[in-house]
Amino acid sequence: MKLRSFLSLRPLLIFLLSFLHLSPLPVRAQDLKASLEQTAFSAAAIKWNPDTHLPSVIKLDASASLNEDDFLTNLQKAFELPAHLQFVQQKESTGPRGDRHIRYKLHYKGLELARTQYILHLKEDRVTHAHGQLVGEPTVELIPTLDKKEAYQYALSHLGLNEYEAKQGGAQMSHLSFGSDAGKEDGLLLLSSAFEDKKPENYRLVYSFDMTTVDPLRRYDVEIDAHSGELVAKYPTLYNENIPTRGTSLYNGEVDIVISDTIFKSEWPDNEAYWHLDEWNAYQGSGTSWWMADTDNFTPGGYENNWHVVLETDPISLSGSQLQLAFHHRYAMEDPDGASDFNSNYDGWDGINVRISLDGGSTWEVLTEPVPAYTCNSLWSFGAIHMEGTGIPGWAGRRDVWTQVSFDLSDYINETVNIRFDFASDAGYTSVDDNSLFGWQIDEIEVRNSSGTLYTNSGNSTNIHAYSKINWVGNIEGKFRLRETTRGGGIATINAENGLGFSDYVDFVQDTYPFMSAANQVGVGIHWASEQTYDYFLETFGRNSYDDDGGAIITYADWKEDDEINNAFWAGSFAAYGLGDGEVYGSWGAIDVVGHEISHGITDHSANLVYHRESGALNESFSDIFGAAVEFFAEGRDKGDWLMGEDIYKDIGSIRSLLNPKARFDPDTYLGEYWFNTINTHDNGGVHTNSGVQNHWFYLLSEGGSGENDDGISFQITGIGLDDASAIAYRNLTHYLLPDSRYVDAATYSIQAAEDLFGENSQQALSVMSAWEAVGIYMDSRLMTSDTLLQFESDLNDSEYKYLSLLNKSIESLNITEFNFSDPDHFTLQPPQVLPFQLNAGDSLRLWVVFSPENDSLYDESLTIESSDPMLPAQTIHLSGLGTGVTTGLSDNYQSQPGIELSVSPNPFSEQLLISYALPRPDYITIEIRDITGKLLYQLTREASGKETVEIIWSSLPNKSHAASGGIYLLSLRTSTQVLVKKIVKQ
Repeated sequence: MKLRSFLSLRPLLIFLLSFLHLSPLPVRAQDLKASLEQTAFSAAAIKWNPDTHLPSVIKLDASASLNEDDFLTNLQKAFELPAHLQFVQQKESTGPRGDRHIRYKLHYKGLELARTQYILHLKEDRVTHAHGQLVGEPTVELIPTLDKKEAYQYALSHLGLNEYEAKQGGAQMSHLSFGSDAGKEDGLLLLSSAFEDKKPENYRLVYSFDMTTVDPLRRYDVEIDAHSGELVAKYPTLYNENIPTRGTSLYNGEVDIVISDTIFKSEWPDNEAYWHLDEWNAYQGSGTSWWMADTDNFTPGGYENNWHVVLETDPISLSGSQLQLAFHHRYAMEDPDGASDFNSNYDGWDGINVRISLDGGSTWEVLTEPVPAYTCNSLWSFGAIHMEGTGIPGWAGRRDVWTQVSFDLSDYINETVNIRFDFASDAGYTSVDDNSLFGWQIDEIEVRNSSGTLYTNSGNSTNIHAYSKINWVGNIEGKFRLRETTRGGGIATINAENGLGFSDYVDFVQDTYPFMSAANQVGVGIHWASEQTYDYFLETFGRNSYDDDGGAIITYADWKEDDEINNAFWAGSFAAYGLGDGEVYGSWGAIDVVGHEISHGITDHSANLVYHRESGALNESFSDIFGAAVEFFAEGRDKGDWLMGEDIYKDIGSIRSLLNPKARFDPDTYLGEYWFNTINTHDNGGVHTNSGVQNHWFYLLSEGGSGENDDGISFQITGIGLDDASAIAYRNLTHYLLPDSRYVDAATYSIQAAEDLFGENSQQALSVMSAWEAVGIYMDSRLMTSDTLLQFESDLNDSEYKYLSLLNKSIESLNITEFNFSDPDHFTLQPPQVLPFQLNAGDSLRLWVVFSPENDSLYDESLTIESSDPMLPAQTIHLSGLGTGVTTGLSDNYQSQPGIELSVSPNPFSEQLLISYALPRPDYITIEIRDITGKLLYQLTREASGKETVEIIWSSLPNKSHAASGGIYLLSLRTSTQVLVKKIVKQ
């Protein structure tokens, strides 16, 4: 998962989704390529659904001209959709600029495909793009085995109701809704994939019933398999658990919030259960077996930390004598060795066991005395990590050969039971560490008595189901808690103060409301801030949660794991806010910090900006931008501010400032003062520092301003207001930027976004350009150099080398046409440049200027750099060189800097080279060795302090193919502020 920190990045597993046209084409898509060439989609940008091999997003080329009917006709033909697939219009809406959006429900042979929709977006009655869920030909039998009345009896049974209770519930619901449900069709025959992917084979023929229970009052859409009577899905449609109230927050006083009187399901979605049917090493070498493994991120398959996933049978009626459960299995998990040394209450780590339920799955007990026996008596994963306590037995370690297991079920005669195959892992050693740990495989499951078989599953999905049981919070007594489901998939605010693991996290609870307890102020504040963040993006941009798909917003308050007490972070699926040390910082759950972290989720699900160097700085900046916007939204324009994290300080202060980044030692000009050298690895290349550039751009765009930037360029900006500036930033992030976008890309596409929204010559577009120039990204050609003066001192008959960097600070490419030395006999470039050459927007070129004196005098010369842009003045670099007389030794320091010492020995050298340096303060350094043409032979980046020595063995250099047997090379030591260069000679 991906974690975005307010201050720093914590390393977690990262799984990235590709954006639109970067997605690799599935096999079926490649097969369709020829047919696409003959349709309106030949030039379209397409995002493919890897499960269905059908497009999930289509963005048409500007030259395409299709209305909605033409588009759907071409869609059906080009992608070979089923002939009987129908698009039934559900509703149409019109945007503020006349753009139309048509939402369709999909039907197949007259049957609605439940929760399967497709949306067309039109501008001037022309489809510009489309997205949604396309499906292939469902494979299920479409003539029901059961009639509606029979299916209804199954529905009653699954809810534990009789017909009188169901009618009583329906009557009460009709009364409460003033009869508005009177015309609702019940028992509708549908095709449903329930919680599975929308693959053709996952659709089932179901009856859908609207059913109500009275005590407690709950309402559900219940789907019953029209062939077997099985409960396919149950969807709540009444959310009386949500109670609007008020609470006292830590930073914002009394606020309006929504709470719950119900413990909602505290588990990850079932599609993360990872049990699946697979041919890999199947039982007896053929067919498919059940396999508990992630096959997308491991080869061939494996598991990760903190899993708790189960495979559960349908109900089984036990009767007769000699009752027995038998199955075949094989497994490979973490070795149990060391568990008892770590904690004497346990004798194994990750493990598996088999359980039985007598009450339809509400409670479970571990089946004991299997043959062969469990290998462990108390598993840490079940007991400590997943909150079940000590004494949970199971198998652990490895059993690579398929083995039959049996349990005696005689004690459960005349019971109706469910059987569960249960796997749990801890937070330690997994398949990430050893890819031979393939998880658990099961086949030939059978429950039998002396007369025959009562239940069997031989590798099929008809009477068994997979679930995830990963709890993200423990239970705690209390009637009301900080959870709600009125917004998207819900908002839950969890108290992490009392522990260091999920088993110790609990709800914020009270027995009454409103939530005015001082003990709950932190939780109330974060809950309110999460709700306000959701509301801001929904009301401002129509975005449904961070993923625009109603993703649940789960937050942990007063987090104190992993030294994150003074920080806040986004971890891909939840956010955490540090407890604060109580001295400098209070709780990190302030409104702008919460808006910042949830905005990382929006970036993850849009541009997905890679979290390092410039793309990472943009990632951080968008979170600061929308964190500030959320604060203005929640507190009002008169109370909000342009500071980040000011509330969390116990005294006066802030983490960052959009108004004046330099006040917090962040740059307000691209590559200007306080710009962090992105070569260094600290803070992922300065993501929390270099974000200041776009932060200040956004402030100037919103509020306006005047001044002079670090390049000496004066500016006068007309502000366009927070609303328009936010719209431009949001469109840029969600529509244009790519994972590796840099500052020049952000500038280029924010201009495009402004022109999309407000027109090419609008004040908004002009202010966007002016604001970027104010922070050092220019519209016209702008060539900058790292120095305007280079000073040299060298022995005669020797040479000194100095870095010179060229940077194109424009959004346009630039051709360099001339390098002219006033004294080309004594000053040259290495490596020599073939002219002209192109310097792309935002790119830089590092060169060596070489001084080779002939006499002991002062050389006062210049280097002039010219480009193909006649409006761009030539750049002149002054060169001052001093020849110091003939000596026999090598000149030692070729770029003297105060406070840093650098020496190499021996020099000349033959094989071993010792590099010694001393720093006045801790810093990140980069050591490089290059040949005189600039080819890199060696690079080392590390955090350093004091005096240290690095040993280099020449024959072991990683790029030794560039190293000759002898010659001159250049050694450089780069810190965050300085560069030292030495010439070394290989004998």
